[in-house]
Amino acid sequence: ERFHGKEEVIGSIPICGSGIFIIIIGGFMSNLEAEVDFSVEKIDIASGFWIVKKFGMYFLGIKNTKGFVELNVNEKVFNQFKNMKSQPDSAKVEIEKKYLVKYNYIIKDYTKTTTIQQFYILKNEDSSIRCRNLRGIDFNTFIFTFKKGKGIKKIEEEFELTNNQFFDLKQINISNFISKTRYDIPIGDGLIAELDKFHGKFVDRIFVEVEFKTEKEANDFNPPSWFGEDVTNNPRYLNIFMAFQ
Repeated sequence: ERFHGKEEVIGSIPICGSGIFIIIIGGFMSNLEAEVDFSVEKIDIASGFWIVKKFGMYFLGIKNTKGFVELNVNEKVFNQFKNMKSQPDSAKVEIEKKYLVKYNYIIKDYTKTTTIQQFYILKNEDSSIRCRNLRGIDFNTFIFTFKKGKGIKKIEEEFELTNNQFFDLKQINISNFISKTRYDIPIGDGLIAELDKFHGKFVDRIFVEVEFKTEKEANDFNPPSWFGEDVTNNPRYLNIFMAFQ
């Protein structure tokens, strides 16, 4: 039934095709506009990856050859990627070097082990999105990571996923699954060597990575004797290269 009286009927909205209509009246609409944010803000982060704010809610979207997923995220995550896009010089960066491990090295003196399973849902020329499950004695977390750049220094933005979000993103996986065990090994000067021993298809691979606070610290780094060749700038040793072999 329609309203009759002083208020003006300005429209009706069908609900799910059920034949039921909500009548929106002028006075109600004014109150609604005051309480609900109807603005839409969409920002393209990379090809196939965007963030959007609509109706006061925040979303992160990914589209690839396998399909499309849009995750409901919080304002902090939205602003994290918005700021990265608008202020790239202030974005979070990863400064890291990667080495082979000498064949006779016996893994020891580690302080932590983590089982890692990961896959990729986006692969562009200079950017990618990786989804990871990290499991240890007292933790089981899911991490979304966006990376941009090549070599020793890359932009890296990440946030923690829920179990359901991880499952949803798994449906549009476009890579091989990578499985490995990571050993954290202190090597002095506050540095940690992250030794990765791979499983499955890549069972013969062992790499070690070290993260640094500055590029100077990385360039001045004197690796331990058990480190092998520096393969930081060799794309064949990247996890993403392996994931698409």
